Amino acid sequence: MMYRLLIVDDEPIITDGLVELFKSIDDLELDVYGAYSAIDALNWLNKVKIDVVLTDICMPDMDGLKLQEEVNKRWPRCKIIFLTGYSNFEFAKSAIRNNSVDYILKTEGDLVIVDSVKKAIKSLDNEIRNEVLIRKAKEDIERAIPILQRDYLIDILNGAEIPLEDRRQQFNQLQLNLDPEQPVLLLLGRCDRWKASFSIAKKNQFIYGIQNIVKEYLKVSTYIASCHFQGPSIVWFIQPRELVRQGDDDNHIWERTLAFVQGNLDVIQDKCRELFDLTISFVVDRQPAEWESVYERFTIMRFMLNRGFGLEQEILLMDDSRIELGKCNTVIKKDLQRDMLHKKLQLLKNCLENGEEKEFAQILKGIIDSIKEMEYNMQNILMEIYYSLVTIFVTHINILDLWDKIAFDMDLNKLTQIDNH
Repeated sequence: MMYRLLIVDDEPIITDGLVELFKSIDDLELDVYGAYSAIDALNWLNKVKIDVVLTDICMPDMDGLKLQEEVNKRWPRCKIIFLTGYSNFEFAKSAIRNNSVDYILKTEGDLVIVDSVKKAIKSLDNEIRNEVLIRKAKEDIERAIPILQRDYLIDILNGAEIPLEDRRQQFNQLQLNLDPEQPVLLLLGRCDRWKASFSIAKKNQFIYGIQNIVKEYLKVSTYIASCHFQGPSIVWFIQPRELVRQGDDDNHIWERTLAFVQGNLDVIQDKCRELFDLTISFVVDRQPAEWESVYERFTIMRFMLNRGFGLEQEILLMDDSRIELGKCNTVIKKDLQRDMLHKKLQLLKNCLENGEEKEFAQILKGIIDSIKEMEYNMQNILMEIYYSLVTIFVTHINILDLWDKIAFDMDLNKLTQIDNH
C-alpha cells in the first residue's frame, strides 16, 4: 500500500536530504513531500492526506508540537515522528503525551530515522488490518442477527424459561426492537397452499416476502419482530409504539393496537395473493400475553389454526371462551402437557450427558410430579413419557457401556414393563 510521508524542517539542507534519502529506498512504497516550515506543511496537509509526518520540533512561527495539533485535527490517524538537534526531556515528554510515534535526535543518523518511519508504516498497516478484521466481524454479526433472532424467538415460543434480566440482555444484543418488560400481542400466519414441490429457495422467498409485507403494513403504529416457526407458519410479536407505562390506560392502548392489526390483515392477505399467488390464514390473540405465557397462548393459536377452526384465507380472533368448550379444551390441555413434558425430557437428557446431577434430579422430580397430576384420560401420554424416559436411560447406559455393572444391582428388564411401576 502506498503511503504519503511529509518531511518538515526549517533547514532546507536537512529537508532536501531526507526527501532524497526516502525516495531512494526501493522497499518503501512512499510518496515523499518536503516543507521548509510548519506553514508550508499546513499547505500540504490541506491538499492531500498525509500518513506520516517527520518534523523538526524547534521551528520559527510554529513549532513541531503545535504542528502536531494541527495534523491531528486534519488527519487523526497520521503518525508523527519528531526530529530535533536537542536532547530536551520536556519536548520528549510532550511528544509522547500527544501520541507521537517517535522522538529522534538528528545526531542519531539516517538508519535510525529510516527505521522510525518503517515502524510508523508498520503501525499503520496493523491498524488497517485490525480495522478490516473488526469490520468483517461486524458484518458477519449483522448477517447472523436475523438467524439468532429467529432462534431466540423460537425458544420463547417453545416455552424456554428466561428471567427478565436475561431477556433484557438478549433483546439488546440481538437488536430486537421490542420491550422485554411489556406484554406482546401474538399474530400467527399460515400459507394455506404450501406445496411440497416448492424448492427451498422458493419457500424462503415466500416466507421472507410475507414477513416484509406484514412489517410494512404494521410498523407505522407498532414495533414488530417475526420468525419463521416451521413449514408454512410465521409468528409475529407485536407491541404498540406508544408503549404502556405506569398510569397509562393500557386497555385502551391494546384495544387500539388489536383493532389496527385486525384492520390490516385482509389487505395483507390481498397483497400476498397478488404478489405470490398465496392465500394466508391468520390467528391474532385477543389480548397481549406476558412473555412467560407466550408458549401457552401460542400453543392454543396453533390448535385453532391447525385443528379445525381455520379455513383458507380466514382471519380468526382467538376467543378463550370459544376455545374452552368441551373437547377443544381437553385436547389443548393434553397438547400443552405433552409438549412441556417433552421439553423437560430433552433437558433431562442434556443433564445426563453433561453430568449435572443436581439439575437432573430436579427435572426428573418435575416430570414425575407432572405424571402424578395427569387425569385418567391421559394414560396414553403417560405411556409415551415413560418409554421416552426408558429410551434416554438405555441409550446412556449403552454409550457408557454400563449395562453389566448396573444389571448386577437391579433388574433392568423392569424398564420395559410399565406395570411394574
